[in-house]
Amino acid sequence: MKMIHSKSFFTFLLLLILLSVAGFSGCIGGSDTSGNNTANSSGSGFGSESVTVWSSSDYEGFTDQTVLAKGRQFVNSSVTIQTGETVRIWNREDQAHYDHLYHSEDGAFKDIRVNALDSTYLVFNKPGTYKIDLYNPDTNSFYGTTGNTVLTVTVTKP
Repeated sequence: MKMIHSKSFFTFLLLLILLSVAGFSGCIGGSDTSGNNTANSSGSGFGSESVTVWSSSDYEGFTDQTVLAKGRQFVNSSVTIQTGETVRIWNREDQAHYDHLYHSEDGAFKDIRVNALDSTYLVFNKPGTYKIDLYNPDTNSFYGTTGNTVLTVTVTKP
């Protein structure tokens, strides 16, 4: 075998390996663009029987109510929807390091960490009143009583 063929073979093999790695990299680990550390990015939501949580990449465009969160507080303190409807909580902080951690007081879902300018979507499957606290994700503690740091979601039957 000549040196040119051997060099071509190794170049081809290296190119094949690089393409394989690049092709499979999207399949391993997923891409969690919402900052949601507990998100299932396989295209299905997670949560509980009462509330289903979706990352923004999975659920974009299916919103019945949007709640903005900026300045480490909710712009609205409450929202009323019907069962099966969706609330989008949109972190409107403009600094990249201003993540939010949304905590369900009654354990309807696991804590959701959302990066600045990203969203999470909550589908409420059962009627009731749900309280969502805005936590500091770095200390995993409540931001306090200044401003609207608790969002009350009232879910009624259709």
